[in-house]
Amino acid sequence: MNADEKEIRDVIARWHRATPAGDLDTILTLMTDDALFLRGGQKPMTRAEFAKSFRAMPADIQSRQDIKEIGVSGDLAYCYSHITVTMGGKRRDGPVLTVFRKIGGQWLLSRDANMLS
Repeated sequence: MNADEKEIRDVIARWHRATPAGDLDTILTLMTDDALFLRGGQKPMTRAEFAKSFRAMPADIQSRQDIKEIGVSGDLAYCYSHITVTMGGKRRDGPVLTVFRKIGGQWLLSRDANMLS
């Protein structure tokens, strides 16, 4: 595992630690200003819409992500993974494809397409 892959794994781990803690401030530092979240059958969600949605989520959210593959090319990277999210007593899971950009020496989530069912 190279340094970039390790840093991307760390971003994902930090995100998953911040989520159940309700730490939106940390999560926002892990994404670009123009981050977009692509969801099946819905319009893309912006960073601001993500923040609003996160504030409305139940406090009992838990998530885990099984990383299958990370590829890096210059200041762009992708991560293919499988995510499981439990909130409000309901469990959803599915594949995720995330694009990261390296900005100011830090890997940040730029685009996230999840197929949670």
